[in-house]
Amino acid sequence: MATVNFSASPSTLIESEGTVITLNFEVNGEIPEGGLYVYVDSNLTQALNEFDLFQISNSGGDFPVGDFDFTGFAFNITESSASITLPTIDDGIDEGSESITFQVKTRDQIDAQDLAEVEASGTTISDYDIGSGSSTVTINDTEATEEEIPETPTEEGAEGGEGAEGGEAAEGGEGAEGGEAAEGGEGSEGSEGSE
Repeated sequence: MATVNFSASPSTLIESEGTVITLNFEVNGEIPEGGLYVYVDSNLTQALNEFDLFQISNSGGDFPVGDFDFTGFAFNITESSASITLPTIDDGIDEGSESITFQVKTRDQIDAQDLAEVEASGTTISDYDIGSGSSTVTINDTEATEEEIPETPTEEGAEGGEGAEGGEAAEGGEGAEGGEAAEGGEGSEGSEGSE
């Protein structure tokens, strides 16, 4: 039985730059006549909508078939090395940072509804073993700019401002060193009443 190894690169994608992701498939063992029909799932509903599906290119296999909610897809591999490339798409929505884990699944691991959808054309998911079967990528809206990187504390703040080094109150203001009353005002040295 053939073994499928899967990987995705690069691991960080930038929507605003249209970073292109490559999904790589390496098959060890004999590929059946007509191809090895594999399924790749993800942990994010509509994960495929993060990419420009009109710009898909593939080699070593047929055009991929997505399930109805675009969470996963099936890919018929016809050569021992196959790949799918597609760019991220800038949807204009501020989504922050998102992580997507793509994972090859065997037929018995696939959700029943997803399985029915990708086999609707009459092609059945093949039998295969999985070697390295998952890969996680992170999608950011934009690349972090210098302004977005947290600043290190300023010298004055790090060493302590007047309060940290000891301002008048820390070194002792009039009250700490002793004002007139501490050094002995008229009342301390003795007023007419205490004498």
